[in-house]
Amino acid sequence: MSAREANFDGLVGPTHNYAGLAFGNVASARNRASDAKPREAALQGLAKMRAMLELGLVQGVLPPQERPHLPTLRSLGFGGSDVEVIEGAARQAPDLLAIANSASCMWTANAATVSPGADTADGRVHFTPANLCTNLHRQIEAETTARVLRAVFADEAHFAHHRPLPATPDLGDEGAANHTRFCREYGQAGVEFFVYGRAGLAGTTPKRFPARHTRMASEAVARLHGLSPDRVVLAQQHPDVIDAGVFHNDVIAVGDREVLLYHEQAFADEKQTLDALRTALPELVPVRVTTDAVSVEDAVSSYLFNSQIVSRSGGNIGIGFSIPINLARVVMDQLIEYGDVQRGKLGIIGQPLTPELAKAFGLKDSHGALIAQVLPDTPAEKAGLKAEDIILEINGKEVRNFNQLRNEVGLMRVGEKVKLVVLRDGRRKRITAEIGSDVAATSAGAQVHPRLQGAGFGPIAPE
Repeated sequence: MSAREANFDGLVGPTHNYAGLAFGNVASARNRASDAKPREAALQGLAKMRAMLELGLVQGVLPPQERPHLPTLRSLGFGGSDVEVIEGAARQAPDLLAIANSASCMWTANAATVSPGADTADGRVHFTPANLCTNLHRQIEAETTARVLRAVFADEAHFAHHRPLPATPDLGDEGAANHTRFCREYGQAGVEFFVYGRAGLAGTTPKRFPARHTRMASEAVARLHGLSPDRVVLAQQHPDVIDAGVFHNDVIAVGDREVLLYHEQAFADEKQTLDALRTALPELVPVRVTTDAVSVEDAVSSYLFNSQIVSRSGGNIGIGFSIPINLARVVMDQLIEYGDVQRGKLGIIGQPLTPELAKAFGLKDSHGALIAQVLPDTPAEKAGLKAEDIILEINGKEVRNFNQLRNEVGLMRVGEKVKLVVLRDGRRKRITAEIGSDVAATSAGAQVHPRLQGAGFGPIAPE
């Protein structure tokens, strides 16, 4: 059977905001209370979708959900007109208003688990919307997502729709963010890989952050979709990486056809997981990223694994959707001009600017990038940057944290002049630096497997 994968993205709605409500999502927490620009975000999303179309891929869009979610506020005791409901919540329960205003449906990896007809007993594509029950602001998305999917994929001869699993922690379901399908060809029967954080009422669990997805939920979805047991593999996330901020498996592993790119700390039992996958799909090509090459912290902050892989031949994994369009444009321009991607660098190592450190440096908040070390013979050293400097601005733009600074610098061209405002000894100082090249040893993807032709692997260097 000939088959193609269709690419679906979500769209940011006009009332999107950063509330930082997802406990365990370190990246989300860092952006808490940041200024949101939903119009710009929506335009970036649409530009990304157009780029996919221009690559010849099948592209669709799932609409944004209504926010604020007034039914939630009304069910919690706020009455009157819509305006009165919102005003009442703002006065009496601002945290509930933040929940009702939040939405994550633009990340379609969390919309549902999808099994293609080649894998299911009845030959139809099956959908089970994720219940997202760990967080209230996400759990309220499930019913609307179910209606949207039924409307988009309406032909019952080809599509089967299931209700979200009961919204209880024992059946926590985070959708495709914890699900990957492996296969030789898209039209052939594949192997469906479910990753969970908690096995059930007992067993090893993370200590700091919640395990959102359970084994019982994955088993239930596999039964609902009519999957053959010998083509289903279940594996547990390593509790330590959940505690480090890996709230979903797609933050630390990604797959496409026969290839699994994963961090060595992704799974609680790496050998058992790979053995089970190889038994189900002997052609599996696991690509292991070691902690020495990429730390878990770097995986979480960079979203290295949480990225979409596309192929002009029509293949794509369809689970990431996390690469900003400005990054995609920079990468494209550099590939055209240089034939490779030259990531800019200053040559500094940073450390978190905690509220305690911010107070000690005389800052009102913890915004800024604190330099822990300036590496020798680097643009930073030549420009006069020093350890304990706090970078507050880059080219007139506020620096909120070191991760933002890393991304800003990485997108700049080698040789470009950058204007910095730093705090040193309680005084602001202006410094101009020239962006250097982050040249690191890499391995060609084709050396790993022909399916990785064009990819490169190398260590993540300091900023």
